[in-house]
Amino acid sequence: GDHRDLHSFPTRRSSDLEQVPDLDLSELLSLSEQNDPEAQYRLAIKYYKGEGVEQDLGKAIELFGASLSNGRNETAHTLKECIDDLSCRIKEFSETQDYEKASSLHALIDKSENLLNLYGKE
Repeated sequence: GDHRDLHSFPTRRSSDLEQVPDLDLSELLSLSEQNDPEAQYRLAIKYYKGEGVEQDLGKAIELFGASLSNGRNETAHTLKECIDDLSCRIKEFSETQDYEKASSLHALIDKSENLLNLYGKE
């Protein structure tokens, strides 16, 4: 049997945008309002992906920023992933000549980069 020792695998998930264990949405919202950085982070992912809430990228970025400013430094890594993801989407929108969408995503990238400059401790 090829049972490799699981501990030899890096524990870091390849992508922070993967599934995170679920808290109730209302719990997340109320914790988030109390500035709980983990709740803000999880809520941000829900908004980013439109899981259980209407997708709202702007709100997602805001919440990622809040999470980061409240001391969850790993969120910086996720914000960088978002920037990459948004950049890919901009390319697609530009190709379909949807410049309005593209420019709204540009604004989100700017916002993300500002948040990283303010709070990213990497």
